[in-house]
Amino acid sequence: MFGSRSNRRPFSSTKSLRLACCCGPLALLAAASAARAGLSYTLTDLGSVPGGSASNPYAINNLGQVVGQDSVAGQSVAFEYSAGSMQALNVPAGPGNGASGINDAGQIVGQYSLVGFIYSGGTAQTIPLVPHGINDAGQVVGDANSHAVLYQSGSVKDLGTLGGAGSTASAINNAGQVVGSAHVSSGDSHAFLYAGGAMQDLGTLGGTGSEARGINDAGQVVGDSTLRGSSDEEAFLYTNGKMIGLGGFGAGDSGAEGI
Repeated sequence: MFGSRSNRRPFSSTKSLRLACCCGPLALLAAASAARAGLSYTLTDLGSVPGGSASNPYAINNLGQVVGQDSVAGQSVAFEYSAGSMQALNVPAGPGNGASGINDAGQIVGQYSLVGFIYSGGTAQTIPLVPHGINDAGQVVGDANSHAVLYQSGSVKDLGTLGGAGSTASAINNAGQVVGSAHVSSGDSHAFLYAGGAMQDLGTLGGTGSEARGINDAGQVVGDSTLRGSSDEEAFLYTNGKMIGLGGFGAGDSGAEGI
């Protein structure tokens, strides 16, 4: 998380819990199908790019296209998985490089050599932020100068903070609503929803910190929060003005990455 807690940003060694998830060294895609007893899921091994050895997916669009990061000869590369094949994007390889978002138009965002990019039609355009998400209108959210920002039509808008020093944006929906985390005056980080030109503090599950990681077009938000009197983290769903804890699988932390 931004600030005092662990950050599960793309391109780190920490776990990803997205629908397109990492399970071991190779990317997997979970596809749901109807069954008599409810939903069933099939895990598909997405493999690796040619010469790759450790693929990690970070985003999926409604067409089933997946983007993420793979490792080739000790260097990180951005990839796209589409129509049953995984290919490296035509951007440089290097430490920390990868793709972090894709919209239904096939526009991809990510970073290489600490530079953000939008990738479309086989060409990368550099942008002045570290991007984390893109919606179908091509609006991009991420970080610049330790603040959450929104990039559109060539300009960067600073989304501010919750009274503290910094913030980071994780996702944006097709209504232009943005979520992430921001410092409050105490120095802790809280999940936020940015809509209508204002940043709203979504609170916590009783603990000191939280982070929003995903939002859908209905405005429902997911992420994780610390619990009262504990450093343990629990996944949450924020809906109808209330943050609801989603529990976990026994001992240990849980977190929600996408909805």
